[in-house]
Amino acid sequence: MIPRKPELQQSQFPAPGPRGPGGPLKKITPRQVSWFEENEPNQIRAELFTEAERIADGILEDPVEGKKPLSSTQLRRYYNEVKALDYRVKGWRTLKSHEQEVKFTEILPLIKLLRAKVEYKRNAKAGRISKSFAQFMADCIHSVNCLREFEAFVMFFEAVVGFYIGRNERS
Repeated sequence: MIPRKPELQQSQFPAPGPRGPGGPLKKITPRQVSWFEENEPNQIRAELFTEAERIADGILEDPVEGKKPLSSTQLRRYYNEVKALDYRVKGWRTLKSHEQEVKFTEILPLIKLLRAKVEYKRNAKAGRISKSFAQFMADCIHSVNCLREFEAFVMFFEAVVGFYIGRNERS
């Protein structure tokens, strides 16, 4: 008789992931943001700023399980990174528009890198990055592919930060 290999039993407890027994966090799939009016391609959609208020509320109301919500300091840290890139862009105002777009391709990877930084913090044990904030950043960063879109993103992010801090200070 040939001895049988013992079958591996599946544990009834999932292996701990980056955030404990729940395993790894679900991957966030970015969605496209429409920055501009359909019939006015140079006009930023006014509804973005209504959406900014809703997003700020969502971030505030969606804390990571068992932790405090994202602090305004943490939110400003990401906003400051975006603004630092924006200041670099503003330094190119003397260049012709096609030269600005060429220069923009140099910082586009730094903009895209922000998504990885958010995901890293979201999956860190001590991280307080909520799914709402990670989704907001993923959507926006995914939707920035040219200088005009980046400028719209900076304004949109500023509105989210303003609403978030205004509401966070009251609570």
